Formats: sequence, structure tokens, C-alpha cells
Amino acid sequence: MNFLEHALDHAVRGLKVFPLQPNSKLPAIDDFVNRATSDPEQIERWWKDPVLGLIRPLNIGISTTRFNGNKALIGIDVDNKGKKKGSEELLRLELEGQPFPETATQITPSGGLHLIYFFDHAIKQGVNVLAPGIDIRSKGGYLVGSGSIIDGKQYTWKNSNAQVEPCPQWVVEKCGLAKEKESIEVDTSKINQDSAKRRAITYLENDAPLSIKGEGGDHTAYVVAAQLKDFGLPPQTCLELMLDHWNDRCPPGWTPERLKEKIDHAFTYGKEAVGAKAPETVFDKVELDVPPPQNRGVKIEGFHKIGWAASSNYVVKKLIDALSMIVIYGLSNSGKTFFALDLCLHIALGWPWNGRKVRQGAVVYVGLEGAGGLRKRIEAFRKEYKLTEDQAVPFGLISHPLDLRSSNADLNALVSQIKEFQAQTPHPIRLVVIDTLARAIAGGDENSSTDMGAFIRKVDQIRDMIGTAVLVVHHSGKDGRKGARGHSSLRAATDTEILIQGARHAVIEKQRDLEKDTRIVFRLKPIVIGQDEDGEVITSCVVKFDSTPSEDFDEMPALLRPGTAAYKAYEVLTEVGAVNGDKVVVDEWRRKFIEVHGKGSKKKSMYTAFTRARKELLDAGLTEEDGHFVRSPHEST
Repeated sequence: MNFLEHALDHAVRGLKVFPLQPNSKLPAIDDFVNRATSDPEQIERWWKDPVLGLIRPLNIGISTTRFNGNKALIGIDVDNKGKKKGSEELLRLELEGQPFPETATQITPSGGLHLIYFFDHAIKQGVNVLAPGIDIRSKGGYLVGSGSIIDGKQYTWKNSNAQVEPCPQWVVEKCGLAKEKESIEVDTSKINQDSAKRRAITYLENDAPLSIKGEGGDHTAYVVAAQLKDFGLPPQTCLELMLDHWNDRCPPGWTPERLKEKIDHAFTYGKEAVGAKAPETVFDKVELDVPPPQNRGVKIEGFHKIGWAASSNYVVKKLIDALSMIVIYGLSNSGKTFFALDLCLHIALGWPWNGRKVRQGAVVYVGLEGAGGLRKRIEAFRKEYKLTEDQAVPFGLISHPLDLRSSNADLNALVSQIKEFQAQTPHPIRLVVIDTLARAIAGGDENSSTDMGAFIRKVDQIRDMIGTAVLVVHHSGKDGRKGARGHSSLRAATDTEILIQGARHAVIEKQRDLEKDTRIVFRLKPIVIGQDEDGEVITSCVVKFDSTPSEDFDEMPALLRPGTAAYKAYEVLTEVGAVNGDKVVVDEWRRKFIEVHGKGSKKKSMYTAFTRARKELLDAGLTEEDGHFVRSPHEST
């Protein structure tokens, strides 16, 4: 069964589903609580490409808010990861006379369970509610559904024919019923209208669904108007902003008079009060996840008391200072992750790096893209340098998806894990790596000052809360010679910026307070790390440094210069491969290429451009094809 068939199978059981991001547990749509559905037509629109007919690799979310009309869904999440032994606790409860009747049940990749029940009312949800490792999901929550794939491992049904059964009464009594949503009284005079307008414009230009005639366009316009009302804007301002920043992209477009009617309906019949979702309202009711900065001893030093110390507080001398922000960027498959990983492992081991002194410390690598490849590269490093199991290396890897743009909860979870890791090693945390920025902003817009600014603030909070330097791995822009991709605020906030121009050399583009060492020459040495189940050799690479640059140091293959069709196709192949694994179906590669680069172009011309780029990459040895599959022949992300 493919992803669409799995989603439809859930709907047949009465479950309300919605799409999750590929290889992730994060929702792929906004407002999933209200948009989750059992409607097969809507499900097909989410999971099937309307142009090429291909099935999108979107995981399945099961909303636990509603079930079969007015019922509530109850998800009992039994967790067996790490030190949690949810299955043992489940058995203990049953032996004590608190049974779990057989019901629709799913098996998670880590060996956990999702027991799915229904009840007349939602119950209180939370972590470790019934016992350690047994969580409750109900109103407002969701479960990852059968057929979803995380890092190559699939969620499955334990009992494919079982139906959803009523929730045991003892579970309801222990949890208690969920409270109905309390009405919010809003003092609109406290809402900053300029800030509300900025939030509304960002929403309209980046996140608002488009109103399309014949596809529920009336309802969509109502929803968008209601969102602007929730920001705290008056009707006239809502009308002006929707006309200026949204209406032109909604075929065939709304007349001002008809759009005003929809806005008036939203203000008359909407469930929320005006300004219900404004920060000024929410912050009055909810304690912030991230506490405000404490008094940090701010003081003014007089001119003659301003001192200077000759000693430097470095992590890697003349390259990385303590508490600095570093960005390593380059084209897809340029070697930037190899470069960053080699730097990190030398810091963790306290080894000199390319002739530079290193202060040993713990490193936490947040690998949000291609975690399987990272593990192979770490194994190659281990083999090349003959590291033994008893050799302590204070290096930790996090591969769980994180939103470091809008989620304070994810930031808190990351900081908590880093502090727990720090407590297990005698070394201070010297460096935290975020790889890549695109995955860390969780669907945000890299070109938006709002989204990029939010990410930079999260980086600053990590530096302040941990006392460490933070390194960000990022991609080049469309023109690699013009810097890293995205809003200029990133470069302004960066202390050290390193451009990787192919797996041959790195150029230090910016050093805020250090002398610029303009170039670092390196190569990738292939290492055999083992064999697969068919006896075929598995390889990865390690970084090796060269003493002098090659004659073609500043040259880049013309084929892969930014802007060419081959460059665009190769970048898309890398991004698709990060989700689907080493081998990529050629049709999926073509579909993604047209989706990303085909806006405003004729379909036939895009097919021609892709076909030409595909042949050029193959002839140049930059890709390999096997039947219907394609892949880049070397690991060099």
C-alpha cells in the first residue's frame, strides 16, 4: 500500500486524518485539528499530485479530536524508547485488574503501541498519565498513523481487521474529562496594530490558503478573514490587506464588495473574539515556554576602566570563538556536512584541526537532514582513526525533527537534552551544530525577515542558555557567489562564514573579530565501512587536508554553476534523496523539479529542460541510473 492507500484505509475506519511532512512527525498543514477529515476526495487532494498523478510521500496523522461524528478519539501511546518500558507497565496494569480491551492497535518503529479507543467526550491528555511510558492523546492531539515512515521504518497495524472500541471506563475516570474551551475576553486597546498588520501580511503572503472558485473558495475566504480577525485587526484593515497581499493569487479573484461580505460574516459568526490570537491576549493567559532573560549584571564601564586581555577565548584558534555563531554553506553535494562533521569530531577529541589549536569540549550535532548518512560518516571517521570503544568521545547526535523557528517547546526540549548530555561528560559544551537551516525552520520562509529573525533568536537563546558556540549548516543561494540562501539578517548575525566550493576547498568569507584565513584546501578520502546483506561494499568518506591549492582552485564545473538547469535538477535530486534515501525514482525527481522550478513556465518546456539536464548530469558522471532509479554516485553532501 502507498501513502494515499494507507490514509484512505484510516478514513474507512472512521478516523480523521491529515498529512504530516515526509519522514517526519510534524504536520504538513496548518490548523490540522479542524481540517483533519475522512473525506476521500480531500484526502486524495492532499496525497496525490494533480498534474503527474504521483503519490506524495506524506506521512499520516490521526487527529484525536473527533471520531465518527460527535465522538472523541482516545489514543493510548505506549512508549518503549530509551529507558521507558511502556509495554511492561501496560502488562502490570492489566494484571492489577485494569484491562485494555482489544481494539484497533498500531505498532510504532521503536516497538511501542498506539491503542485507539473512542468515548462520548474528550479526556485530559498528557505524558506518563496512566504509568511511566503510557501517554494519553485526546482533544487537540494526534497520533502518527500506520503506513508512515520515519528513517526507513514503518508504522504498522498490529491487528489489521480490528475496529475502534469504546474506551475502558477506568481510563476515563483516572484521566477525567477535558474542559470545554474557556471564552476569552479581549481588550483590543492593548493590541499593537502595526505588529498585527505585520503578522497578517506574513500570514497572507506565506501561509494563507488560496481561495479557488469551485474548490471551496467561499469557505477558504471566510477562514482567512477569521484568521486576520483573530490577529486583532478591524474589518476595513482586513479588507485592505487581503486585497493587497492575497486576492491576486486567488483565481478568478474577489471583488471588494464580495470580499467585504465574507469578512463581515467572519466578524459576525466567528467563534473567537476579535484579537483572540494576538500575542497581547495569549501572553496574558499562558506562561511563556522560554523564561525571560535574568538580570545579567548589566553595567557601564568608564573609559579608563575598560580592560583587554591578550588571551583569546577560542574553540578552534583563528577560526571559531566561544559563544560565536558560525555558518558553513555551499551547493548541495559540495561536502559541507563532511567538513562540519570533521571539525566537530576534532573538537570533541581535542585534536588539532588542520594545524589549528583546539580546546576540547563536548559537541552536540543536530542532524535534521539525512541522519543515516551522518551515521555512515561517523563510522568512516571511527575506522580511519582507529577509535576504540573505550575511547571517550564527548560527541552526541540528535536526529529527531525540530522546529527552531516557532516552537518554544522544541527549543526547551533541545536545551534540556543538551544539559542532560553535558551532565554525563566532564567536558563543557563547546559547540552545537544545526544541520540544516532549511529543516530547522520547519516550513518557514528563508527570505522572510520574520522567519529568519525568529530562527536567529532561537540560536541566540541556545548560546545564552548553554554558553556555547552554534554552527549552522546551510545552502548557497541561486547565485553561489552572492552568499548563503535567504534573508540578509542571517549574514548580519553571523560571526564566521565559510563557503564550501566543492569537495576541494573552503573559503572564509567573513570573520567578525578574527584575521581572515582565506582558503582551506581539502579532499574526501573514500573509506570502506562494511558490507550490506547482499555482500556489496558500503563506503563513506573522511576529510583530508592538502597543503597547497590546485591550479583550478577558483573554478567550478560550468555544468553546476547556479542558474543552470543541471544545477537546479541536481539540487532537487539532493533534496528528494534526503527524504527518500539513496535511490530516487526518476519520475519523482522530474515531478519535484517541475513543482519547484516550473511556476509560470509551460509544462512541455519544463519536461525538455529536465530531460536535457538529466542527460548532462549522467554524461558528466555526477549521477548514476539503474532502471527507473537515479542517485548521485558519491556521498558529498
